[in-house]
Amino acid sequence: MKTILFSPITSGFCTTRYKTLMHNLLLYFNVVTDFSYIKSFFNHDQLIYFEQPTVSKSQLINHYKEEYAYCNQRLDDIALHYQRSIRASEDSICSENFVRMMSRYHSVKTILEHHQEISIMFICPTEGFLIDLAHQHGIKTIFLEHAPNFFPTQLLENSLNQFIPFKFKLPDYIVSENHITTMLWNTLIDQKQPHATTVINSGLPLDSSNYDLTPKNISQNNLTLTIFNTWLCPTSPTQLVNEPLKLIAFMDNLFQCLAFVQNNHNIRIILKNHPEIESNAYQNEGYYIQMGKKYKLRDFSISYDFSSTLQSSDIALVLNRSSVLTDLLYLKIPSIIYDLSQPSSFAHDNEINQLYPSVSTPDSLQILLEKYCADSLILKQAQAKINRLLRRYDIQPKSLKQKCNSLIHYLNSI
Repeated sequence: MKTILFSPITSGFCTTRYKTLMHNLLLYFNVVTDFSYIKSFFNHDQLIYFEQPTVSKSQLINHYKEEYAYCNQRLDDIALHYQRSIRASEDSICSENFVRMMSRYHSVKTILEHHQEISIMFICPTEGFLIDLAHQHGIKTIFLEHAPNFFPTQLLENSLNQFIPFKFKLPDYIVSENHITTMLWNTLIDQKQPHATTVINSGLPLDSSNYDLTPKNISQNNLTLTIFNTWLCPTSPTQLVNEPLKLIAFMDNLFQCLAFVQNNHNIRIILKNHPEIESNAYQNEGYYIQMGKKYKLRDFSISYDFSSTLQSSDIALVLNRSSVLTDLLYLKIPSIIYDLSQPSSFAHDNEINQLYPSVSTPDSLQILLEKYCADSLILKQAQAKINRLLRRYDIQPKSLKQKCNSLIHYLNSI
């Protein structure tokens, strides 16, 4: 019987988004974990618990001196490039990022040294630094996302700065959500490491995507505009290279735009926040409630239920290229991408790039929202685009059971 290991990040979703997958895996495989709550949650004979020895921050830094020195040198290089000194807060964040990454690396290394029977490891695309380590132990690596990203390769490309001081590598396998993401992954593979990676087109077996996929009929007389908010990681290395994003000013412009559109059209506005958003002091619920009051938005609410929010949406406004775009695709909901930064270009099929119009200024957003709210033909044309894309790539959403069975069947063949 094969033995599987979930990486530190993917382990964090074992009792939530991967819960059904875990139940199914334990019928056919052994699974090793160093998280006691996972062992208690599933309480299965095939689940093997490994108790990690305690390692302090200073011990980690001392153990990985060369890697720590390399990261500090890169920080100095950044300072030199921008011709300024490193702030104490930035130095502290870099140190914390290093310790966070190396603690994950060290915990996996320790498990692999004690459990040589492990043959497969699921990792998050942001944990590419674990690939070489796994290969040293003869273990096959598989990218397993915890959300069905419509532009999956962008997630990987945005995370490359987290691989310092490790070289970039692609895994042996990648679990893909549909034929579009498979095409995008294969494009990246051809560019980076031809023939090194196989894409598994089983669909992502996520409990969070297990909802009613019946598209709704849009009523122009009573439109619901849903804003799917993003989360800015406060410790992201990107925040050290670029000046921190002016999120508050961005939101102020957004709510001002929403007020203008709502004054001209009878629309309901729902804000669906990212699950991690409360961890940022400047992105908490109270802030958004006050913004709604400031601009006197009518029929404005904050939703906490992802599935019901999707079902209520007639138009979606997505901040950045969020994974929710895939769910909106399946439900055929016309959507707009509102980028916090300037829209980046994609070397992909134009039909995919143009499926969701992308804007980065309040004026452009206002013009587009006015069109969507004023003309039912615009919404019908947007839905027609989605239908053409679904037909072209033969996209038929699979059930959670189908996804689990397909992935397990593939794992057995590795």
